[in-house]
Amino acid sequence: MKATEEQQQRAKILTEQADRILIKLAVDVSDVPIRDPTKEPWCSQPSIVAGAEDAYDRLTCAEKRTKDRTVWERTKEADGRTADDIMQRLHQLREEIKPFQKG
Repeated sequence: MKATEEQQQRAKILTEQADRILIKLAVDVSDVPIRDPTKEPWCSQPSIVAGAEDAYDRLTCAEKRTKDRTVWERTKEADGRTADDIMQRLHQLREEIKPFQKG
């Protein structure tokens, strides 16, 4: 079973928002491993699902590496979402999709 179209759309939007937040934070997260969407359990899902998992991992790392907590707390996307909001929504999405993954 695959993620629904709605879940895929949320994954795409949240991944894009996470990328913009990471640019604002200017924290190097290039060493965070990226999932290979051709490997299990990701190959049974659209690649955006693996991308959403990667976005969550990068934000988690960025939060740890942001020395000034006020910088993290003041991140806000144009739609009003902060880095914490995006991480929470990505986490919820991960929990929804987890039962669909093999392995």
